[in-house]
Amino acid sequence: MLVVQEFVSVDGFAADANGEFGFGGVIPDWSDIDADQRRLMDRTGMIVLGRRTYELFVAYWPTADHVMAEPINTTPKAVISQSLTAATWGDWPPATVHSGPLADAVRQLAKAADPKDLLVWGSLNLTKSLLREGLVDELRLIVCPVVLGTGIGLIPADFGHTTLTLIDSKAYPNGAAQLTYRTADQPK
Repeated sequence: MLVVQEFVSVDGFAADANGEFGFGGVIPDWSDIDADQRRLMDRTGMIVLGRRTYELFVAYWPTADHVMAEPINTTPKAVISQSLTAATWGDWPPATVHSGPLADAVRQLAKAADPKDLLVWGSLNLTKSLLREGLVDELRLIVCPVVLGTGIGLIPADFGHTTLTLIDSKAYPNGAAQLTYRTADQPK
């Protein structure tokens, strides 16, 4: 199963107008979210990133002193990129790089992660491509308690009608909420 997790504003933006996630700073205490993230990692067999998110992650996580560092660093990773040829990860095993057709890469990665899930974090361009190709099985949104008014949306404008089924929700004491959807029909 391919799970996409995104942090979004209440008005549906996954990044501000500059393409950054600075709005996450409105959350004063991440401990409950981090605890759920660790549980999500228990069912994750591979983290899949786009090139830009990979560059952000590799600059931070391999040496981070954070409760999520160990599960992120020890979980196999793949980068979907047309421009990278290698994806190091500090002293940890490198990520694999995939540049071919997206559906083929997802099938190959899902087989490698089996029986666990593939998890896409951030990676807006990759996420939009996965959504367009109908490859997302579960969409997990962490809604931050902020309205941006403008920014970069999560759902591509040409996505079309897709029915989602809410399978889980949780309100956090910090004002954030987690909504998890399964796709019932996907665009082809």
